[in-house]
Amino acid sequence: QREFCVTPTGDITSCHRISSYKDKLFGDFIIGKVYDVVSVDDTRINALFKLKQQLPQCSYCFCKYHCAGGCVSERLQLTSEQKDFQCSFTRGIILKLLENQIKDY
Repeated sequence: QREFCVTPTGDITSCHRISSYKDKLFGDFIIGKVYDVVSVDDTRINALFKLKQQLPQCSYCFCKYHCAGGCVSERLQLTSEQKDFQCSFTRGIILKLLENQIKDY
């Protein structure tokens, strides 16, 4: 599923988390502009969504269908250590939810 954000200034970004000139990656996430007609750069869209593909370490992770490799903006901004922590946290939460579902079943 793709997600876009139209800002009050008419910019179209590929992520609602990166929607202001104050955001560090704003220039990287702009994919178009709204004028009288919507103008979108397909090359930029395709480049950003290639980043959304799962990471190699997701291949054998039981959570891969839940997080799908994480948020592109976070993948570009977080350190490796932060991404590893986030991954571990997500796996822990999903495992606990699955255990509760099994227990309640």
